[in-house]
Amino acid sequence: MHPSKTIIWIIVGIAGLVVVLLAFRAGVMVGYHQAEYSDEWEHFHGTPPMRLLNDHGAAGVITAISAVRDATSTVTIHDAHDGVDKIVLVPAGMMNTASSTISLQIGQNIAVIGVPNTQGEIIASIIRLLPPPPSQQ
Repeated sequence: MHPSKTIIWIIVGIAGLVVVLLAFRAGVMVGYHQAEYSDEWEHFHGTPPMRLLNDHGAAGVITAISAVRDATSTVTIHDAHDGVDKIVLVPAGMMNTASSTISLQIGQNIAVIGVPNTQGEIIASIIRLLPPPPSQQ
């Protein structure tokens, strides 16, 4: 017994609808988390961002460095893309260890990729030193 073409088209249509709905749901989840980060950023920094902020990274110039709890360093970066200052938490294991000779200084250009926390900060996973922009060379 062969299934009719109508039944095959119905099954293909339902499968396509499921794929579209899953893609839509993934987009909603990403947008929700980005909006949640921007809202937390406003709560802890006192001013609303002009648009949704990139919550997983920053690239720009270091404007301040300080040590905080558990030997974690706090680095403030003026993000060139978003135009705002972002706070990056750098775990102790990333700074001046035998396997990593990174030494951050005020005025350096860096790129950071990490995970956002509930205080609107980025917990660094990867830090890369960048050359200065052409106007500063």
